[in-house]
Amino acid sequence: MNTTVEKISKICTSCGFCCDGTLFNYAQVNDVKDLESIKKLGLTKINKEGRSFFKLPCCHFDQKCTVYDQSKPEICSKFFCEPIKKIKKGNYLSLIHI
Repeated sequence: MNTTVEKISKICTSCGFCCDGTLFNYAQVNDVKDLESIKKLGLTKINKEGRSFFKLPCCHFDQKCTVYDQSKPEICSKFFCEPIKKIKKGNYLSLIHI
């Protein structure tokens, strides 16, 4: 595993704080394609403040994402936590606490 993209992918799929309910109680649904994905995956849709979301923790997270290679809501592929954003920018030193 040599590329930054591969490393980020491994970190994301094994961490899961954004999926397991640690960080969030729900995730945003962006469009009709997302609605189809959450229905197909059996996720619970909720409406809040005029917007659609699906409930977290995600039932497809079991020590890692179990539907990573399937059609899923856009947020599942597009969300990056702050440490990952720093890695993507090449700012690795800011992640080291001395």
